[in-house]
Amino acid sequence: MTDLFADKLIRLRTQKGLTQRDLAAMAGLSWSQISKYESGKSKPRKKALWALEEALDCPGELAAFAEGTKIAVEVPAGLYERLEQAAAEAQLSIDEYKHFFLARLIAWSHDEILGIRPPTLFSKEEIEQMQSRMDPDEADSRREKRLKQIKDGSDDESMILAELEERKIFDGRSTKNK
Repeated sequence: MTDLFADKLIRLRTQKGLTQRDLAAMAGLSWSQISKYESGKSKPRKKALWALEEALDCPGELAAFAEGTKIAVEVPAGLYERLEQAAAEAQLSIDEYKHFFLARLIAWSHDEILGIRPPTLFSKEEIEQMQSRMDPDEADSRREKRLKQIKDGSDDESMILAELEERKIFDGRSTKNK
């Protein structure tokens, strides 16, 4: 089973171009602790989690993954079959596809909150409520940062798609050249 916290931590660290040692120094943690977090052998306590989020400039992004909170939802009939079909059409395993799908869903929600895309996941009232909790300068800064990530392809979805394409090339499922 994939450790979503470890995956998210690795992705955020590599997006910033940091080594484990760099991140450890910035967060005031040991390199071995960062290694344990990224291998899924350990989860950070609150102070360490906050230090990681501060060092990676991603307040609140790691907390949901670290808590391992399960969200109970009723899955609509046929959804899993549709996901399997979409994965097959993309020449991906269902595990590969679910990582992209989850990253995309999280990005959609952030984009809606930042006003980058029209509401589909949240109501207008919910978005207004979430936006009211943000400092206006912080919202503008996050919006600009997100638009830059989308433009230069350093957002989670683009990085996952690139990694999946590399895997497909490696194991012969794609004929594209690197």
